[in-house]
Amino acid sequence: DVIQQVASRRRYRLVANVISTLKDGDADLRAVSSNALAKIKDSKAMGPLSEAVRADKTNSELHKKALLAILGDLSRDEVIKRSKDKDSLIRQLAIKTLFKFTEGGRPHPSVLQVLKQRLGDTDKEIRRSAAFALARINDAGVVRSLLKLKKDPDGAIREQVAVAVGSSKHPNADKLLLEMLDDTNPGTKRAAVDGLRKRNVKKALQKFRFLATYRVVEVRRAVMRGIVELAGAEGWESFFGIWQTALFDTDPEVKTWAAKGMALRRDPRVPSLLGTLVTDMNKQVQLTALEGLGKSGQPTAVEYIARGLMDSKREVKEAALKALETLNLEAAKIPLREFINNEADTGLKAKANDVYDKLP
Repeated sequence: DVIQQVASRRRYRLVANVISTLKDGDADLRAVSSNALAKIKDSKAMGPLSEAVRADKTNSELHKKALLAILGDLSRDEVIKRSKDKDSLIRQLAIKTLFKFTEGGRPHPSVLQVLKQRLGDTDKEIRRSAAFALARINDAGVVRSLLKLKKDPDGAIREQVAVAVGSSKHPNADKLLLEMLDDTNPGTKRAAVDGLRKRNVKKALQKFRFLATYRVVEVRRAVMRGIVELAGAEGWESFFGIWQTALFDTDPEVKTWAAKGMALRRDPRVPSLLGTLVTDMNKQVQLTALEGLGKSGQPTAVEYIARGLMDSKREVKEAALKALETLNLEAAKIPLREFINNEADTGLKAKANDVYDKLP
């Protein structure tokens, strides 16, 4: 309580006392001290916090957050100064903090100079932090600098090159991103997929096809979204098989995007496929499937939507009612009558009655 009061009042003369508790034998007290220092934001705590990151494995991440909070409260010039600190962790986090001075795409020249210099740093994490910040600056010169690293041995650096190219106006951006799809680093592949999707490069769809079952889930997520948005309803038949397989993926986000793709066309095959997702363990998958079934225009969708009415989650029941309303078929009256007779939630019953009365 005393430490928290010091933090809330920002009693700087007592900071030394709070710092000393970073070495206390009680892990909970060390955590309280770290949180307090994050609120006080006194730069004198940076060195001790850096030591605590290394010594206190239990609260290591908490101490890092406290360091970032203090750095985030410093001026641009002070952060640049800290980016040259003798403590490697403080240098790393200072470079990460410089990212906030790049927002808007036109950073101060001093920030840009430091970030470019740090691309050649011997510390891997500092290089990565500098590349991360530079990749989000909308500047042709910065993109050219990063492109020199497209063959860098560190996959995390190559990933940031892909991020930069994806949002750039480089004349060969599309070609470069297509090449990056073959990178061995999953993060680079994902960034290239996202870049190609945002740039609406339909030529990428053939390569996406072969990445739809890639072993790394983040790549599969990006690819499935990319296929849905680039192929659209026009490519439905071509990618039907891929979406059908993805409906049974172990990842909810992949399944959600596959369901969105499947729902792009009114086809008799859609209800039985989306119907399997109505009872999925993931709520978002359920909601997406129900929305697709409601838009399917298929009479067979009614029985699958009805399963949603029996779900324990109110939001899923509401989605099922909305789907039956959108489907607008007389056959929906049967499950609606049963729902109205058995549902305890008066609000849902009222909604069901409203839907029932509007049906043909």
